[in-house]
Amino acid sequence: MASSALKNTLVRFVFLMGTLQLCAQSPETLPSRPAKHLFGVRDSIEMSRFLRGDARISWSPDKEYVSFVTTRGIVESDEVESTLWILRRRDITKSLAADVTPANVAPRIGARLRATPEARADNSYEPLITDERWTSDSKGLLFLGQTSNGNRRLFRVELRSRVMLGLTSAADDVSQFESGAGTIVYRATPSREFALPGLAINQDVRDITGSPIDAILPLSVKGQRYVEQSELWAIRNGRNTPIRDPKTNESVPLWNYPPPSVPDLNPLGVSPNGRKVVLLTPRRSVPRSWEAYEPVRAELKIRSTSEPASQELGPSTPTQYVMVDLERGTADPLIDAPNGSALGYGDRNLAIWSPGGGKLLLTNTYLPLNEDGTTESEREARRRPCAAAVVDITIKLTNCVAYSKGKTLSLRAAGFDGADDEIFLQFEDATAEEWFRFQDGEWRPVGNPHNKRQDDSSSKRVQLALASSEGLSLEIRQDLNTPPTLWATDRQTGASKMIWDPNPGLATVSLGEVSLLRWKDSAGHEWTGYDDLVTAQEASNRVVGFESAIDHLTSQGVVDPKRVGIIGFSRTCYHVESALINDPDRFAAATIADGVDASYMQYLLFAESSLARESEQIYGNVPFGEGLREWTQRSPGFRLDRIQTPLRVEAIGPFSLLGEREIYASLWKQGKPVDLIYFPSGQHILQKPLERMASQQGNVDWFRFWLKGEEDPDPAKSKQYARWRKLRRAAQAETAPVSGPPSH
Repeated sequence: MASSALKNTLVRFVFLMGTLQLCAQSPETLPSRPAKHLFGVRDSIEMSRFLRGDARISWSPDKEYVSFVTTRGIVESDEVESTLWILRRRDITKSLAADVTPANVAPRIGARLRATPEARADNSYEPLITDERWTSDSKGLLFLGQTSNGNRRLFRVELRSRVMLGLTSAADDVSQFESGAGTIVYRATPSREFALPGLAINQDVRDITGSPIDAILPLSVKGQRYVEQSELWAIRNGRNTPIRDPKTNESVPLWNYPPPSVPDLNPLGVSPNGRKVVLLTPRRSVPRSWEAYEPVRAELKIRSTSEPASQELGPSTPTQYVMVDLERGTADPLIDAPNGSALGYGDRNLAIWSPGGGKLLLTNTYLPLNEDGTTESEREARRRPCAAAVVDITIKLTNCVAYSKGKTLSLRAAGFDGADDEIFLQFEDATAEEWFRFQDGEWRPVGNPHNKRQDDSSSKRVQLALASSEGLSLEIRQDLNTPPTLWATDRQTGASKMIWDPNPGLATVSLGEVSLLRWKDSAGHEWTGYDDLVTAQEASNRVVGFESAIDHLTSQGVVDPKRVGIIGFSRTCYHVESALINDPDRFAAATIADGVDASYMQYLLFAESSLARESEQIYGNVPFGEGLREWTQRSPGFRLDRIQTPLRVEAIGPFSLLGEREIYASLWKQGKPVDLIYFPSGQHILQKPLERMASQQGNVDWFRFWLKGEEDPDPAKSKQYARWRKLRRAAQAETAPVSGPPSH
């Protein structure tokens, strides 16, 4: 069961018309076919692709080699395969000069891993090889590799011999590392037995009052816990050791939220001399003064606590920046104020040392409210986080460079520009960097000192990873309409070629085309979503968006309004359920997958979590006494008698199964068409090829059946269709009466 989404995202519509199929496969393993076939689910799963959100190309320090990673699924073995590729510069240059298009450059395999994915991931095509980076001597690469036991290890591969050496224990899960000045620091989560929370009454009984259900029941599989404590380790002077306080022998307190695997959320900033590292640690004892800091949403407000043991670590636990001395093992706070993540701010969390090592650029952090000399107006400004602050370590002075611009314009990048007194900031959707210089005791905005060309916003249509070196540019191109390819450009002559195609087999596949839908609702609002999460209007506004989209497509002659399907995932399950209740005849079929729905049952199941507090804010009350009346009128769980749409329910993991039980059991008891599909060891973002195959192909089959009356002739699916035909006959024989007005 996923926590509330922080971003305001639209639900995904699925319109199935004519012969459109949502199906997939990989050219490396598929047999050749004499004629083109439609791109299918297996194609999608087995296609080699670059990492979607952070596709990158890395030049070696000597600029003679480049490296990149591709990943594909293998349905037959239920494995994922990631390959670290290496290309020589001279081979690229030679291919550009040759009069052959496209060029035929063959990269070398630096490393290859194949395993059934187990580690928690936040990308739908998470590679087994991540965080690859060159050693300073250009003789090898460091990277994290997920092995068959689900743990990620830190590896080094030598360029010449291509021999892989594991640098960390196979028993530890390494989620992040950084290196500098001969030092490697990393966070590792040792393998642990499941430990119950609470107070032991005796060896057989525990008092677990106040503990969340996911901490009590040993139902979660490896990697599924959103919060896992980890330890800080360092490889220095030939020794690999944990960093511990010499007085207490305790490790530096770390935990994996925000997820270290997501770039720029949980930093490790190694000092230029390799002796110190800056990171975020949880603050277990929260002072009352921190309650004055403004969160993005009211339910994220910090609550003070004086007893460290009374507070469970979780996503809402405040963190702060600390500096760890790797030689002494001590950890000292840099700013006596929280990081903005726990309060809902989406600026990247970065800890960047200045070139001289005397200053630190820290992002997404509040500043102390009661420092000496702070004026009332400055104190009021500090109630919001500073998007970027610079700490002068020598004189222990902190200055805010720029305050946060809110959740709609998050900080994406920042850094020093070769000196300690000049930095740049890059905000979301901005076409240019903002530059600041330290003058007369404060950071002041200045013009772009390098007159850099503004980014071409039109290039955002294709996801690009650009790497340039001495007149040669390499570019990864891939998006929904562009199969993954690698391109090279001679920046002097302008000559450009595709130099490598990881999926030559797609030449035998007929690809579809995806178009971006833009429309206006009945009020004339161009529909990109509303800034209304966790409000009384959240669900009703989304319903308006769905209905206006269908009306728009109907007016364009694109869809039959009687044969429209809809899929809800994660938080949008709440919106889809509300839509099915609001207009029972609008949708011909629907799916909800691993979602939250602001229901009474989920409120009680996850009473200790932020999900419960969000539901209280949506309905304006708790579901007890007089407050229950509001819930019965608006919460989807009390209105399920109105649903007539055939519904496929996908539960991912044990807690999702519990959370989805209410809607499934209610529809089943009413004799309505409902299908429950369970992924017992799946993740919120499914990783295993067979899981993805079951979900994606299962939805293709589901919507083809209910929207078009079509069945796949595959004999292996005979029982599936027998079950669905029975559901259809029952629904046609007796349509349940719809009672009461729609909810609002």
